This record gives sequence, structure tokens and C-alpha cells, in this order.
Amino acid sequence: MLARRTSLAALALAVLIAVAPLGIAPAEADTCTNAVLNGLYVLTATGFIIPATGPAQPKTLIELIRFNGGGTQSAPAAARSLNGVFAEFFPGSSGTYAVVDMAGEKGCGATLTFGSAVNWNVYIPPGAATLFMIQSDQNNVFQGTAVFVAQ
Repeated sequence: MLARRTSLAALALAVLIAVAPLGIAPAEADTCTNAVLNGLYVLTATGFIIPATGPAQPKTLIELIRFNGGGTQSAPAAARSLNGVFAEFFPGSSGTYAVVDMAGEKGCGATLTFGSAVNWNVYIPPGAATLFMIQSDQNNVFQGTAVFVAQ
């Protein structure tokens, strides 16, 4: 009986050790500060850009975003397809972000700016493991998710 309990305890410990790293996210705090975003994320986004003349053009993006926990971020790499024309960027652009409290709601909000012209609004759920993003620039219908991958 004791051997069985020991085996179960060892199994439970092994499962905890194996699963624990999966739950590590950059921030577990309840406060909405820039420190909530800290680490490397992979953003995937799809949608359309609407030029001044002509029809809407499909756009898709995969981008690495490194948040520093203090309000600045950089994109070490990005790949984009705009109306079927593919381009890669190494490194991508850098920029700023500001995390805000959502007045009693669960999670936080944020605004991101890449360079001087690309802006995003972000919802950050508790734990900040996945970010939900929408580009807020005029003539864009573009949204995606950014998933935490590493500190």
C-alpha cells in the first residue's frame, strides 16, 4: 500500500514538473501596468487593407514582438503578405506600448505603436499568455492574436 502511494505521489510530482512550465506567462499580477507585458510573443494576424482607390487587399502577418516590461517593444523579425506580395523584415520595427486598467473588468487593455504609423488596440487577459489585437489605423480591417513563447 505504501509503495502504491509513493508511486502515485511520484507520478503527481512528475506531472506537475512537466506541466508547470506550460503555464508560465510573463505576468501573474492583478495590476495593469506596463510590466504585464514582458517577454517574446508571436503575433499572427489576418485581414484587409483598404487603399484610397481600388478594392480591399488581403493582408496577413507573422511577427515576433519582444516586450521589455517598461513600455517599449521591438520586432526582431516579421513576414507579411499584402495582396499576394510577400516580404520579410529582419529586424522589424520598434515602438512603444501603454497598458491601462479596464475599470474593474478582468484583464487589461493596451495600445501599441510600431514606428510612427502602425497602431494596435490590445486586450490582455489575466496571465497575459495570449493577447487579442486589432489594428486601429484607418483603412485597415486587421486582427490577430499574439501568443507568449519565452521570457
